[in-house]
Amino acid sequence: MKFLLSFAAIFLFFLVAIISGVIMYMRFSQGKYVFGKEIPEEKKTVVKYRYIYTVLALFGLGIYFGIFFDYSPFFPERPQQQAASQQQKAGLAYSDNYTLEHKDEVLQYVNLFVASRPSIQKYFDAIEWSEAILYNEFYNYPAEEYGWIKQIYLQIKIKDEGTNLPPEWMAERNVLHYYLGGGTNPGVYAQKIQSQYFADMPIDEGTDTFLSMPEMAGIDLIGE
Repeated sequence: MKFLLSFAAIFLFFLVAIISGVIMYMRFSQGKYVFGKEIPEEKKTVVKYRYIYTVLALFGLGIYFGIFFDYSPFFPERPQQQAASQQQKAGLAYSDNYTLEHKDEVLQYVNLFVASRPSIQKYFDAIEWSEAILYNEFYNYPAEEYGWIKQIYLQIKIKDEGTNLPPEWMAERNVLHYYLGGGTNPGVYAQKIQSQYFADMPIDEGTDTFLSMPEMAGIDLIGE
């Protein structure tokens, strides 16, 4: 969206600038104003520079609005783009060489998860650090329960203080744990109630919760 608006603004103003410049040059060569009136000899120099400045101003406006649309808060990014830029800002860490080898795919699924969770996006500034581990044939409860072969273990550390998180979440100082898996039952698994609150998951204080996400189906294919 932002790219298209930026491109359209630059293209439109540049096109107007070029067309206006051609028209001004042709009329000035005939000794006339744009609308046909004769230019007095003593004003020709002034008129010439006015035309030049007008064309340069149109080019400048094109560049200005191109930058404006690209950075303006009034034209937000798509959720996936926003999540990607947020994860880049937070500096998602990769815990081992196997994860690092497939970091682009790991980041892709982490971003899909973040993009689908309004609370994570709303309170993203509350995150102190995050780390992802890609497991292959790691037989824990989610793997057995949901038939996962591979899974991404995502840890999110919440800042100790100074967040705007709802106090009933009791999330400050906590490390939140999420397991992302694919296969036949793709989704996200979480145990801690703080993890459930932060990711808009079903809340169950006494047990785990599972969030079905078909978008995670490809995790089992990472590295294949």
